[in-house]
This record gives sequence, structure tokens and C-alpha cells, in this order.
Amino acid sequence: MVDKNVVTPLHVQVTNELRKEILAKNYGENGCIGTHTQLAERFGVSLRTIRTAVQQLSDEGLVDIRQGKGTFVSHHKLQRNMKKLQSFTEMCEQMGV
Repeated sequence: MVDKNVVTPLHVQVTNELRKEILAKNYGENGCIGTHTQLAERFGVSLRTIRTAVQQLSDEGLVDIRQGKGTFVSHHKLQRNMKKLQSFTEMCEQMGV
């Protein structure tokens, strides 16, 4: 959970916790992780902190934010780093697939 007595910013702690849960498949594919308000209550932080954390997860392609509905786990999209030549297997391993 979130520890307010450590140096790590709260939004980073929330992002890391949600990322771990998503990658552990606690929500399943397309599962709802909750609304911003629900997440703020769960972690005991402000809505601004939750927005920052969820936006980071969205930028990483882990969640889809649906206004008025909540935040949902997104389909794993295969991404390729075009600057580095890698095999399909390496790309999948890098993404945890």
C-alpha cells in the first residue's frame, strides 16, 4: 500500500502497486480497477494523485480510462522498439507475455 513516511512520491507508489496487481492479473483482461474516487479512497490519497498514477499506467498501455465508467485493464498490445533489432520472442519476453 501507500506509505506517506517514505521519500517516494505517492503517485509513484500508487502506480507501482496498481502495475503489480495488473501484471499479476488480479483484475483479468478488461477488468475494472475502479473509478478515480474509489481508488482515492482505497489508497487514502487525493484525486490528483490518482489521476497522475492512472495517467502513467495509461501512457504505458496497461489501462484504458473511460470517462464516467472507470479505469479498465487494456488488452496487451505488442509494441516493438524500432531502435533495437529483436526477435518476436525477445519482444514478448520484454513485455511479460
